[in-house]
Amino acid sequence: MKKPTFIYNILAACCLTVLTLLSSCFTGVESTPAITSKELKKQKIVTTPESLLLADVVPQKPSEWSKGKRFYISDARAVRALWRTEPLIDSDSLLGKTATLLRVDTVPSLTGKPEVSLIFETEHPYVTLEMRPGFTIEQWEALNMLTLPYFIDWDMVDEVNRRLKDSQLYILSGRRIGNDSVDTIGTRYQSVRVIDVVPATEATPLRVRLIDDENHLSSVLMTIGDATTARRNFETIFAIENPRNKYKHISDDNWQLIQKSKVKIGMTPEECRLALGSPDSYTRIPTTAGMVERWTYTNGVYLMFEDGLLSRTNL
Repeated sequence: MKKPTFIYNILAACCLTVLTLLSSCFTGVESTPAITSKELKKQKIVTTPESLLLADVVPQKPSEWSKGKRFYISDARAVRALWRTEPLIDSDSLLGKTATLLRVDTVPSLTGKPEVSLIFETEHPYVTLEMRPGFTIEQWEALNMLTLPYFIDWDMVDEVNRRLKDSQLYILSGRRIGNDSVDTIGTRYQSVRVIDVVPATEATPLRVRLIDDENHLSSVLMTIGDATTARRNFETIFAIENPRNKYKHISDDNWQLIQKSKVKIGMTPEECRLALGSPDSYTRIPTTAGMVERWTYTNGVYLMFEDGLLSRTNL
């Protein structure tokens, strides 16, 4: 009896697949796909005292805004979001000013439904500003939050300042802004005291000004809000307790290198992560000598680990 042709086709396809899989297992040169930093962040989020400290600092609902609410103008480009100014002003003159809400009005729109109009004023010099965010009054009432272009809510800044000012903390990040406003690399896991918190930029709305135990002044830029989108929240920059207490198994010599954001051959992945932060991506590469792991950072730095120890780097 003649067997159907499609059965032979299926058997042939299965055999080809098995042979392909077997051949790929023994070449010794394949590597696992690179795992990106975004994928690394999909790990379970651990609740810590640091993540809870500012978790309840949330913006006020727009429908609750009242006369006198203040916003810091962080960029001269804010003038592009304004409907009009009285009198006409140079956009640079708005930078660093505080816009105070006078009232929430409604204006006619092309849809026939009145839209919300926000009226502000600034002082020194006195200027009246109008912003139309494009919401009907019904939409405005339903909003849970609203970010105005290049405007930073002073209430949020003041609340974070109230909670952090004069706090003694430990800074995890080496990225700092020096007293001369130039980016610099400072000491990690160093004790610092918060002088105050002031407005910064739209992307990183908070500037935390610090003084360390050697009386050096610096600051760091910080975000606030959902940690899945705000990458520089408090818990990624500061620790409440001395981190050294958690890593007593690390030698003093290696800890000093870690504090200076340096690594050396023979360090463990844990020590390298403490020194440089988590990599942007990593790849595991099987070799005849075992599994090699490669870490890659956005600045071009790479680390190679063999048998769980740093074996090569371009630093």
